[in-house]
Amino acid sequence: MAEGVASSLCEAQLADEGSSAAAGSGTVFTGGGEAERRCCCHCSCSGGVPRKEGNTFPNELVVKVRVSDSPERHFVLVDLPTSDLSWLRLVAASCAALGIPVKMVKEVLKLPNTLLVRDKDVKRLLDYQELELILHNA
Repeated sequence: MAEGVASSLCEAQLADEGSSAAAGSGTVFTGGGEAERRCCCHCSCSGGVPRKEGNTFPNELVVKVRVSDSPERHFVLVDLPTSDLSWLRLVAASCAALGIPVKMVKEVLKLPNTLLVRDKDVKRLLDYQELELILHNA
């Protein structure tokens, strides 16, 4: 099913509580005793993009980024707007946060072993996933 169709179905299910699709959805109880209503089992209605708990801003994706083979092994958090998720936007925001030129980035690796090469790959990312920027040898 196409991404746009999936998000439309989720929003439609929430909007129409009397429909048979919404009747199949349930209420999920979180640890704090609060109830969270979900329209389907595969998302928490954040535009059809599943999000990991912890990010309180539904319109942004938060990823952890560091430079590969650097003595600094700590990650930096990078916020990306979900309205414009692209590979180039990811690289530009990551480079700005790490203080390196965009031209030095050769590849983006999602740890432990997946190269991100297309905009579609970036749109699949979940909050707080760990990424490494692989740089050209200077």
